[in-house]
Amino acid sequence: QDLINGIREMNDKEDAFSIQKVVGPDGVERFIVYISGTGSASGGLMSPEENVAASFGVSTHTRENLERLIAEHIGDQTDAEIMLVGHSQGGMYAEAIAASGQFN
Repeated sequence: QDLINGIREMNDKEDAFSIQKVVGPDGVERFIVYISGTGSASGGLMSPEENVAASFGVSTHTRENLERLIAEHIGDQTDAEIMLVGHSQGGMYAEAIAASGQFN
């Protein structure tokens, strides 16, 4: 429920994505990346045309921006564990980012 609330709160702020740093009971820093869908309050990550193209694997512009943002946010913590949470089209981006193997 907390993860879904994270997406809802992000949409209320009109953000397309956000990153939250969490520290586990073991003292290790990890990250949660929230990715909204195309119907977010901000108008979503993509236009309807881009959404269709992305569904067929044609558009990677937004995914690349997300990957860049994640890399910038975690900095030199390249082995940090990252949980990707996406809604709708954001879920498709989360799957693609996870499958890329770029992040742990």
